[in-house]
Amino acid sequence: MAHWYRRRPYSERTDIEKIKSNWDKITGLLDRKEWSAAVVRAATACEIAANLAVREELEVTRKLEPPFVDSLLRWANGIQGK
Repeated sequence: MAHWYRRRPYSERTDIEKIKSNWDKITGLLDRKEWSAAVVRAATACEIAANLAVREELEVTRKLEPPFVDSLLRWANGIQGK
């Protein structure tokens, strides 16, 4: 089943779209018995979900500017473009 968010490059997707994309890939990996790859995808989806919660807290509750929050998350994750 094709998903609308797959039409955009991964780097241009929202956090929610990235979570869905990673989670969708898990099913195929499990079907092919690629256990370690499925675990990595699940961990990536969880990390992005945590980033989403942190972003919500910092931008909405704490009223920090989105570019500043982006820089904090990039620094904290250690890898750009996740």
